[in-house]
Amino acid sequence: MNEDKISSQESDGEVDYKNSDLVKCRFYERRVPEKDEIVAVVTTDIKELGAYVRLLEYDNIEGFIMLS
Repeated sequence: MNEDKISSQESDGEVDYKNSDLVKCRFYERRVPEKDEIVAVVTTDIKELGAYVRLLEYDNIEGFIMLS
């Protein structure tokens, strides 16, 4: 990998995971996880009704987790 690209993404101490080539991957054949499946996520925003997340194991697709 290009080290300049990596260092520029990490220059401010945070990595832009949404646009990063470092974490683009898909571990499973399905496009989205099945109901009640446990997956690794990154929380991007928290609102009154729930949290917006990116599913790391599913190519960083965005999702919403209801608080109920």
